[in-house]
Amino acid sequence: MRVVTDMVRKEDMNDGKGKVTHAHAGWTITKYIRDRLGNVPVLVRTRPNFIENTRWVSEFWLVGSTTKKHVSKEYIDQLADKAEHKNGVHWLRYDAS
Repeated sequence: MRVVTDMVRKEDMNDGKGKVTHAHAGWTITKYIRDRLGNVPVLVRTRPNFIENTRWVSEFWLVGSTTKKHVSKEYIDQLADKAEHKNGVHWLRYDAS
């Protein structure tokens, strides 16, 4: 099992204001996964203007962040057994490229 999440997403916070930008959704999801599923690998994909907000990934084991499509694809292909290197850790850092 592996998880790919985005750093920022639109969410309804149930406060009557409709959907708002949740700028720390990636951290929230990662924390939720850690609390319930243990050390499942997580890759946080985001746009370049939000990558600075992912520095927290170094606080978690088996968590990385990227803005690059090919890093996300390689991460997924490893799970699907399509990657050349099945246990690559290139994605496992802040701002993997």
